[in-house]
Amino acid sequence: MSIHFLAKKKEAERIDNANQKLMERIVCSSGTINFRQYENTYNSVKEYKERREKKAATIVMKILTNKQKIMASAHSSYLPPITET
Repeated sequence: MSIHFLAKKKEAERIDNANQKLMERIVCSSGTINFRQYENTYNSVKEYKERREKKAATIVMKILTNKQKIMASAHSSYLPPITET
């Protein structure tokens, strides 16, 4: 038996008791993540993203429609007819 055996044994028991208390606190505590709130936030962000993408697509379609109108009117009134030579 070493000189410090009793001190080492007492320290090991103290650490074991502290670990046991910590484990009980962890097991008995409730979780910190509120999954309902997390899901609601996720759904809100998803809906916002869908609305934003839909609005962007609408804007792009308006731009393309206006461009087509400009191109159609340009061919009919601003450019001379194409002739083959």
